[in-house]
Amino acid sequence: MRPIDDFIIDGIRPTAVQFPSSLEELTECVRTAHEKSLAVVPLGGGTRRSLGARLHRYDWAVCLSNLEGVTDHFPEDLTVTVWAGTTIATLQSALQRERQFVPLETPRPDRSTVGGVVAVGFSGPSACFYGPIRDQVLGVTVVQPTGTPTAFGGRVVKNVAGYDVTRLYIGSLGTLGIIAQVTLKVRPLPEARASVALRAESLALVENCLAQLVSSPLSPAFVQLLNRSARTDLERYCGFSFEDGKFSLVIGFDGFEEEVKWSLDRLIAISKLSGAQVTATFEGDRDQLIRSGLNRLLDPERPVALRICVPSSQVPALIEDLQTWIGSETIICASALTGVVKAGCEAQDEIRDKLPAIRAVANKRGGFLIAEGIPPDWKATFDVWEGRGKDWHLMKAVKQALDPGDIFAPGRMGW
Repeated sequence: MRPIDDFIIDGIRPTAVQFPSSLEELTECVRTAHEKSLAVVPLGGGTRRSLGARLHRYDWAVCLSNLEGVTDHFPEDLTVTVWAGTTIATLQSALQRERQFVPLETPRPDRSTVGGVVAVGFSGPSACFYGPIRDQVLGVTVVQPTGTPTAFGGRVVKNVAGYDVTRLYIGSLGTLGIIAQVTLKVRPLPEARASVALRAESLALVENCLAQLVSSPLSPAFVQLLNRSARTDLERYCGFSFEDGKFSLVIGFDGFEEEVKWSLDRLIAISKLSGAQVTATFEGDRDQLIRSGLNRLLDPERPVALRICVPSSQVPALIEDLQTWIGSETIICASALTGVVKAGCEAQDEIRDKLPAIRAVANKRGGFLIAEGIPPDWKATFDVWEGRGKDWHLMKAVKQALDPGDIFAPGRMGW
């Protein structure tokens, strides 16, 4: 059993930690919490427990790490059902025996759980090819505030007539109910995978290269734009280096062997036309190290971790803005085709004071900012979420309807 201090969130220590190992134990736990009006926070590996606004109350941590394992796998139907406490690494290992996988990416696959990844709802670098996490989830079983387990969705790709309730729980951060079981769409493992690193000395060259890539017939699995600080960290994670540059583009391809080879050749031709320079090609184990390293760059457990979403056309300009505001030593990693920019740095007072201005810059670029990780005392003066528009009020109404007693992670969404 993990010590209770492992479950502290924003400096708040729960009074108890529950470790249900079956659906029956989980429902009984929630039923008891409901009867006693206790505030419950569900947790998996705890890798993103700092995400969200400061909790209003926190009585019990409900750790789902004992509720794990694959319950159903139908390779011919391309579906798998797992308990929420199953780690991503365990799931991928089970699927690999059938030459299959699920495109769920996380910085810590040995700790991050399926339920936690679904509850957080953030997608990894390959979302531009495989789609966001909501496209991978076919169904969920959720324990409601009264302790009643309810299943939504199913194990076929098209199973919904009307509103897809499953999607309510993707990204809900455990505020609407506890995800106990998840059914996912699986995919055949690609015959080949490879990636390429390009260097560019200016964002103008980056924009030129991206414009030609988008207009080409290529379908990359991921396109990650890194500043020099992020590239340095990536090299440290991977254990090998590639040629220095002010900015780097790391582009990967999945598919049949001939398809991947053709894509690499076409990308090299594009780089020559755009002015960006290919510095390395990664295949086999080196490609896997690059992909794992890129996921680690997105780890939100840095002292300050920001996530900014903008139109993809605004990504280079936003990176220039960020380096102007918070310095080039900040680690900046962007999914260039989906418009998701991650920035990580130390928790300095000058960064705290600049957060409102950085949010204003994101808004100016047509996007929004979410503070995935900031010190707890910063949350008193800076809203980690973005805005309070009509969508926000609708989300609050859904919360009140599904959890009228406000027992699930109260305050995490800002109310």
